[in-house]
Amino acid sequence: MKILFRLLAFPFILSLAILSSIMRIGYFAYHFLMYGGETMVYLNKDEPKTINDIYTELKEFNNNNK
Repeated sequence: MKILFRLLAFPFILSLAILSSIMRIGYFAYHFLMYGGETMVYLNKDEPKTINDIYTELKEFNNNNK
C-alpha cells in the first residue's frame, strides 16, 4: 500500500520539482539580463553595490590615505 501511494504521488511531486526549477532558471535569467556579470551580487543583497561603486570608494580611500 505504501508503494502504491508513493507511485501515485510521484508524478505530482516531480512536476512541482520541475516547475520550481524552471521558475528558478527564469529568475536567474532575468537578473542576468538586467545586471549582467554582477547578477550574484544583486541576488544576495537588498542594496547591492556595483563594481563602479566599489572602484570609486577604493579610489577615494587611496586618495585620502596619501
